[in-house]
Amino acid sequence: MRIENAVALEDVELERKLAALHYFKEIRRHDDMQFQALIKLSRFIYLQPGEYLFRRGDKDQYIFFLMRGELEACAGDGSEASLGVLIPGEVFGEIAVITGGYRTASVRVPERARETVVFSTDFGKLGALDDHRSISLITKLILYRQIVHILRWRNDRYRVNFPQNRLAVSSYTMPPFSGHLGSQAELEYLSRQASYLAKRLVSLNNNFCIELDNPDKALSAVSA
Repeated sequence: MRIENAVALEDVELERKLAALHYFKEIRRHDDMQFQALIKLSRFIYLQPGEYLFRRGDKDQYIFFLMRGELEACAGDGSEASLGVLIPGEVFGEIAVITGGYRTASVRVPERARETVVFSTDFGKLGALDDHRSISLITKLILYRQIVHILRWRNDRYRVNFPQNRLAVSSYTMPPFSGHLGSQAELEYLSRQASYLAKRLVSLNNNFCIELDNPDKALSAVSA
């Protein structure tokens, strides 16, 4: 594993590498200073076949973006049963960050894959909802909206794959946001919604662990 701080890259190279990341493009469009602040909290990770990005039970504050190559999530219980595969463009690692818990799966580069590149951002300062001195309200809103979208999509995958299961198709219990968009109230609502969806997803992953022999039905687990 080789780690490169994002701030060490020239701006042209950095822009080229991050061109596919909608979140960072949107941040830069709103405020280049905020983009630079996030870059200081970010790094590129280069992994070789067989190497682990993190293991089940680890604890850290990073959210990850797969830039190039391939990753697989595995149970990390000694059996290394596959939970699913990540492909370039996917965001992952949000469950442990949102819940404040441990990594729920191990993530590694398959032996058959080539060198894999991951971009990661330290969520620590972004998670401080009422402190906008270094990371602004709008930047946090953009991030939380994306995280909620990802978590909702992962939950909905279970609805599609297990349409006859009561737990999978149960209704979401959080009412929709009714306040002003772009406000502190929206940020706090999004934080609660993300926590609710992350915990629901952990419950689904745990209940459907018997499906680990069918990665297509267990793709939600790769949130980790």
